[in-house]
Amino acid sequence: MTDPIPILLIPGLLGSPRLYAEQVPHLWRLGPVTIADHTRDDDMAAIARRILASAPPRFALIGISMVLMVFLGGLGTLSGPVVGALLLEPAQLQFAYRFGASKLYLVLYSAVFLVVILLMPRGIVPSARDLIARRRRPRAAGPTGTVTDARAASITRPLASP
Repeated sequence: MTDPIPILLIPGLLGSPRLYAEQVPHLWRLGPVTIADHTRDDDMAAIARRILASAPPRFALIGISMVLMVFLGGLGTLSGPVVGALLLEPAQLQFAYRFGASKLYLVLYSAVFLVVILLMPRGIVPSARDLIARRRRPRAAGPTGTVTDARAASITRPLASP
């Protein structure tokens, strides 16, 4: 049997360890769980150094933003998480910048994510790929002389002079 892999959880920059309260007990069955502290440094390089310095030599890294990026862009695609990251990070920063004091940014961030999931449950990349494929497919022609579209059946005639 292999040794369990330690799990390192990293809350978003404006998040807190409370975010993982329900997941931690379940994750402990897989291996020891550590929640990184990113609140003591002022820049990303210092945050990364502190997290890596306190991390075990071998670990599994899990961040809520990473999971959202994958689902938003498209699970099972190579470009999906990249698209998810390109859309999610600026949106998260804008919402936090504009609505951070009221914590309304969390509601807006969640609403955007829910809208995308409801409209494109497989993610942006697979949904866009399907839409492009449908538009490229030639339309089947109906029998000669039949009208398949009511808009095509409208007849225009010149206006009669009074």
